[in-house]
Amino acid sequence: MTKGNLYKTIQAVEKSHKQAIETFFLNTYPSNHLISHGLEHHRRVWEYAKEIIRDSDIKIRAEKHFIEELIIACFFHDIGMAINHGINHGDTSRKKTIEFLETTGMNPADYIDALKAIEYHDDKEYIFQPGDNKVLEILSVADDLDAFGITGIYRYAEIYLKRGISFREIGSRINKNALFRFENIEKKTWLSVEFLQRQRERYNYLINFFRNYNSQLESYNFNSEKPAGPCGVIQILSGSDEPDFTKHTETYYNDLFISDFFIKLTAEKD
Repeated sequence: MTKGNLYKTIQAVEKSHKQAIETFFLNTYPSNHLISHGLEHHRRVWEYAKEIIRDSDIKIRAEKHFIEELIIACFFHDIGMAINHGINHGDTSRKKTIEFLETTGMNPADYIDALKAIEYHDDKEYIFQPGDNKVLEILSVADDLDAFGITGIYRYAEIYLKRGISFREIGSRINKNALFRFENIEKKTWLSVEFLQRQRERYNYLINFFRNYNSQLESYNFNSEKPAGPCGVIQILSGSDEPDFTKHTETYYNDLFISDFFIKLTAEKD
């Protein structure tokens, strides 16, 4: 399939399925619940997946049904977090995806690769061996890409705090998980050198943030009335369900690190 035909196939699949997928997602996933893993996250993962299949050397079955499986996997892999915050939320997401397929007249037996990809996408130690499941391979990379950069800091912080991981542990735990993700991406020989370099810069941004967080940790009071630095950012995120980050920028303008963080976060999310 030529690149031109691939673009047309992607557009046709989006036209046929995207509205129904997003409607089901919004009806399932509360708008104020785990905002970092809401619809915008899934939209970004789908955009990353499209970039991967358009611009890399990965060998895929580029027919319409494969693209349908891929868009379903990208948009539903974290929908289970509406119910289950744990690391096994992929199983809950798979069950909700089956519900979507059945309510829209699609046979779940025709979407086995997508369902397995959804179930196993959060195996960030990459223990599960998917065989030749290109849907899982692409979803795994696309999901990993959204864990880097300033948006990645926010996404990691929200879910790790929801899981009860302490302020003392969170920085080291996040950097360990991010390392697994980046090492997985580096193994993909079908990604271009230029693409990997862009992602390395985003990965390094996240790693350096949490290294600085760990350095500040020993002297920081998380009950401070004047949050400061990377620890201050995590303190603010731990007590906020506020999707409008411009309010944080205005409130904490006296700390340049914090105001700069939320300005960049707002810009990256937009």
